[in-house]
Amino acid sequence: MGPTPCAQSNREGWPRPFVAFVLAGLGLSVSCSGRIEPDPLPVGSETPCDAEERRCNGDLLEKCSADGAAFELVGQCNPGSCNPVTLACDVCTAGHVDCADESTVRVCSDDGLRETLTPCESSAPHCLAGAGRCAVCVPASSECVGDKSRRACDPDGQWQAAAQCPTGETCSLGECTDKCREGDQRCVPDVDHYEICGPDGDWSLPVDCGTGSATYWDVCREGLCVDSPEYAVGNDDVGGWDTTKWDANTLILVPLRVNSNAKLFALEVITAAGGGFVKLALWEDASGYPARLIASTKNASVVTGAERVTRFPTPTLPALAAQQTYWIGAVFSTEQTLYTRANGGPDTLVHPYAFAGNFLDIDPFPASAAPGSGLDFGISLQVKDLL
Repeated sequence: MGPTPCAQSNREGWPRPFVAFVLAGLGLSVSCSGRIEPDPLPVGSETPCDAEERRCNGDLLEKCSADGAAFELVGQCNPGSCNPVTLACDVCTAGHVDCADESTVRVCSDDGLRETLTPCESSAPHCLAGAGRCAVCVPASSECVGDKSRRACDPDGQWQAAAQCPTGETCSLGECTDKCREGDQRCVPDVDHYEICGPDGDWSLPVDCGTGSATYWDVCREGLCVDSPEYAVGNDDVGGWDTTKWDANTLILVPLRVNSNAKLFALEVITAAGGGFVKLALWEDASGYPARLIASTKNASVVTGAERVTRFPTPTLPALAAQQTYWIGAVFSTEQTLYTRANGGPDTLVHPYAFAGNFLDIDPFPASAAPGSGLDFGISLQVKDLL
């Protein structure tokens, strides 16, 4: 059979007549892949062959019968994939590289018989279709950088420099817009509230991170309410301390410095022995002295014996400023035995104050308090940082 045109080949025209004539006389032809191969023969043709001998008959993979009488069909290869060297159907195009999926590079072996799959790493998680390599981002995609700028991915899969959104617009889901996208959330400036974008593209009224949650001191970060670790400011560990008798109706005032912007969620005092009740309050500092009242608690029962008494303040969760001093005060209805130690730092103050009184009566704090006895007390603020 003479040469025929290759319908799927990129080659144009026919082989030169003389070459075609010579090949035809030898029972050969040029395949679409450019290989010189025997002309396809009908399956089962009575061509003498060696037992178990294999051959490519066009796109048919054949094997000689056990008695050597004829070739028999083994399988149909994909067009152009019957390999006369390996005498097997190629599973892929030798040396070809592409993407198996959005995050996996696929490489065909040099003999075309196997594929190797390599997942992209987290630093470049996207496989570029048509390029067969991993990239940082998907070309033509974009993302927000903060809420006022966006950046786009270039054709090579690399992020371009971020660009500011036009005045009056914010970035939402990678695009600058004067409207928000339904379901988006963002934090508002007081750090423990967030807003939700409604179906009309407008932001809702601020929602408290504590709404519907027991952890009502959570703060907002990137549109989500997250927990902030709890810690004590002051003395919440009195191991090895001495004890001192303390009179009823005498207000203890202890200066405490807050290092970070924080929310106050409890005031705490540790007693060694006593009974009755205690109430606590917190004042701002003005030139080393208590000034404006910012929070106070209701009465709390003190059980006879050592006890840690924790009370939540009113108003709830006042904000405390970083690097500021505050004065925490405690007054008891009956005599107490309190944990104390010698104070090497700022002195405490004491102030006569009837337990039955109202802390609002000493707001702002009067200038009549007297220095204390140079003691530390087991008294502290329980706070969570505003992240």
